[in-house]
Amino acid sequence: MRSFVALDLPEDCRDALIRVGAAARGGRQVARDNLHVTLAFLDDQPVEALEALHEELTVIQAAPVEITFGSYAFLRGQPPRCLALDLVRDAALGLLHQEVQKAVRRAGIPLRRERFRPHVTLRRFTRGDAPPVVSDAVPPVPAATATSISLCQSFLRPEGARYEVLATYPLG
Repeated sequence: MRSFVALDLPEDCRDALIRVGAAARGGRQVARDNLHVTLAFLDDQPVEALEALHEELTVIQAAPVEITFGSYAFLRGQPPRCLALDLVRDAALGLLHQEVQKAVRRAGIPLRRERFRPHVTLRRFTRGDAPPVVSDAVPPVPAATATSISLCQSFLRPEGARYEVLATYPLG
């Protein structure tokens, strides 16, 4: 089962991110329900491994995370494959990321070694898309507080990925 652990975004934050995504051109806008911050990408995992991870995630002790948005970034090569809005990395977000990584490892799930770059993907591009453009008039996204994380399943489809929340874990 293709899955990941995500920091959940508050509803008003998702609304603002949809407006920002709509202000950019090129590619396909990420659906409102798919907006999140990935804390751990798990790739394909057997159900048993995800059940073990569920048990580990239920015992994480972490405070709610203040989310502050930074700059826009085109990610994944040239030409870029997505437009993202970076988060300002602070101590609470870094600590939560570390706790999730530890829980994943305790569940016996191997992780790729990669630098944590907290961001929200706003638009995805495919070959042949018009060059991506971000307007100078992009509305700002206000700071918010994230109060939960989720274990999610990802379904890849030609029209774009669809995510399903398997379990949610409160912070604080």
